[in-house]
Amino acid sequence: MGGNVGKAAFLLEEIRRKELRAADYYERNKNLTNEMLQHVFEHCRIRVGCGLVDQQRLFIQFHKKQLTG
Repeated sequence: MGGNVGKAAFLLEEIRRKELRAADYYERNKNLTNEMLQHVFEHCRIRVGCGLVDQQRLFIQFHKKQLTG
């Protein structure tokens, strides 16, 4: 059974790649793409930094939690 699942996954990936390479991909998916971009634009948070400080803060919190149990 595992072989069939692997073969199906491979075939589905090939189909996906062909769809993405199709010349009319954008035209067929224009509305969906535009809706996704509009959603991101409307719900984005503007960040001043690169996120490194936030990442370091989270790591410190995690480390402290590990030390206290």
